[in-house]
Amino acid sequence: RADTSVPDYFDRLRGVSAFSEQALYVARSRALGSGVQPEQVTTMEVTPSFFSLLQVPPLLGRTFTMDEGQVGHEQRVVLSYGTWQSLFGGRAEAVGQDVRINDVPYVIVGVMPASFSFANPDVRAWTPAAFTSKEASEDARLDDTWQYVGRLKPGATVIQAQMQINALNAANFDRLKQFQSIFASTGFHTVAVRLQDDLVRNVKAIL
Repeated sequence: RADTSVPDYFDRLRGVSAFSEQALYVARSRALGSGVQPEQVTTMEVTPSFFSLLQVPPLLGRTFTMDEGQVGHEQRVVLSYGTWQSLFGGRAEAVGQDVRINDVPYVIVGVMPASFSFANPDVRAWTPAAFTSKEASEDARLDDTWQYVGRLKPGATVIQAQMQINALNAANFDRLKQFQSIFASTGFHTVAVRLQDDLVRNVKAIL
């Protein structure tokens, strides 16, 4: 739920062995439509690992390939069930057609089931995140605009993940001299919690 940066994500891909999958995601308001009057809706930009991490197959078509997380290959979209119904009347041939997002054509590769929801129930479509070399560089270390989720390996624990992330943070504090004062003054740290615990944090006592 807390914000994180693209370089932190790539660090964890290499350095957190407690996770079998890791992903970044961020909600964005964008104009979506197949006609002349697009609708401003909530979409989500996700790393291609997002759907495989959640282990929810699409209703139609497919989700994103790793290649679609590369700059120049990211103009693909997975639609929510509701968007598929409203724009295409539930027709299966919607897969493979174009839909415009912020007036840019995106190829529809899949449709998620009606029951699918993650983090924000208002999301109408998902597109792949493709990071430039600048976005993945050390210069972007403080650009904490993404949200992060990981899936624990069988037998791994949140405590193990926390210890591995702590070790990465400590190594970066020592290595990145240019950011040490900022890290220290902001008290930068990372807390690993189970997704379910986070989702019910405000109503846990009632439940």
